[in-house]
Amino acid sequence: MSDAPKVWMVRAGRHGEDEELALTTGRVIIGWHEYGTGEKLKSFEDAFEFIKSQDKSGNEHRISNFARQFWTFAHVIRVSDLVVLPLKTRPGQIAIGVVEGSYRQIWCTRADQAAALRGA
Repeated sequence: MSDAPKVWMVRAGRHGEDEELALTTGRVIIGWHEYGTGEKLKSFEDAFEFIKSQDKSGNEHRISNFARQFWTFAHVIRVSDLVVLPLKTRPGQIAIGVVEGSYRQIWCTRADQAAALRGA
């Protein structure tokens, strides 16, 4: 496997609700405030079961998709990788960053909810 940096497309909320926080703090934010923390998950299977326990939709495809995105964000994206954020609140613009930090969770101001993030 190559050690060359990879490029990842990321989002900051379904409707761009975390874009301003991401841009002003230099962070990549996955959001998903309703799922809380998943920092201690050790495998994709753990992530799947965690998301399944939190997501009451019963939609296995949705749960698998969310778990895969969460796992990738927390454990696959590496320091020095590039992230591209298409801005939903500013159509036609993108933000580009280099990942500088590991995954962690913070509490954000939006309804005192948790947000998963990485430094960029």
